[in-house]
Amino acid sequence: MRLLTCTLGLRYGLVALLAALITLGCPRSKGGSWKLIHYENLSHAAALERIIFDEKENGWVLTWAELSRVSDHGKTWTPVLTNQNGQRTFYSFVFTSPTTGVVVGTQKKPDGYNILILQTSDGGKKWEERSADVKGETDRDKSPALQSIAFCDGKNGWAVGEHLILHTNDGGLTWLTQPAKLTGERLFTVACVNSERAWVAGSGGLLLQTNDGGNTWTRQETGTKGVLMQVRFFGANGWIVGGTNGLPVLLRTHNGGDSWQPQPLDVKVELFDIYFIGNDGWIAGQDGTILQTNDGGKTWLRQTTATAEDITSLFFLSPDIGWAGGNRMTLLRFSK
Repeated sequence: MRLLTCTLGLRYGLVALLAALITLGCPRSKGGSWKLIHYENLSHAAALERIIFDEKENGWVLTWAELSRVSDHGKTWTPVLTNQNGQRTFYSFVFTSPTTGVVVGTQKKPDGYNILILQTSDGGKKWEERSADVKGETDRDKSPALQSIAFCDGKNGWAVGEHLILHTNDGGLTWLTQPAKLTGERLFTVACVNSERAWVAGSGGLLLQTNDGGNTWTRQETGTKGVLMQVRFFGANGWIVGGTNGLPVLLRTHNGGDSWQPQPLDVKVELFDIYFIGNDGWIAGQDGTILQTNDGGKTWLRQTTATAEDITSLFFLSPDIGWAGGNRMTLLRFSK
């Protein structure tokens, strides 16, 4: 996957200028501002796949290579999990409580390649590997991987990736595969609202839903062949973002996920994440794009971020305080 303020000086002036040119002429939101907190000007620096913060503005950030604790309002990073000399790759994580969390991805073992599930029950001090009924592969190109994880309560959750759907009903201690009739598509994202109802989405506009805890999955019409990168629910409201070849995809459900409608946007970038608190919402995408709505998603305006890096993840504590992560370990803080 894939992220500088105007005060960074001459060193980042060219990148800031590029971001300004990319967004020139687009309607601008005046609802708050974004400040650069962290950035690594290295070509190999990883993107932030997922970010979570608490009320004290401390939290966690995940790249493919490590999971780090962040403190001092995001300025101090302390690695907690690493990729162990390239043997592990991380893609997503979730905390179901301040002490219990799960990280998923892929890993290499002596007998081949397989999924990775690590769980902590003490706030990240100790991590234990969890098993699942997934067959490993000796061919690296066929290695199974988990791209996304979601819990709807402390016990029930799903993890998906590639052609896999895994389910747990004991808080992540054990995981079992569930049937999914895929015809070449890949799964990238999962969301659930209770122990019976969940959605998974991925390439080619693929969207599946279950109403029985994952015993059966049925396809839903999305009206697009674009890649669906993120599905999220905020109460009864659900959203999906994605895109292909610079064209965005934004889908919304008004009936709890029974059907989905496309919503046009006046941008030409792919979208990676979406986050809502009440009627306030944000969308993250390519080339430093962050869109904001204050009317529940009826209208969207571009916010100034002063970065040309792709923004890949969002997290908000309130309508006044939020965070965005992206390429080259970029971390931005939003405030009003």
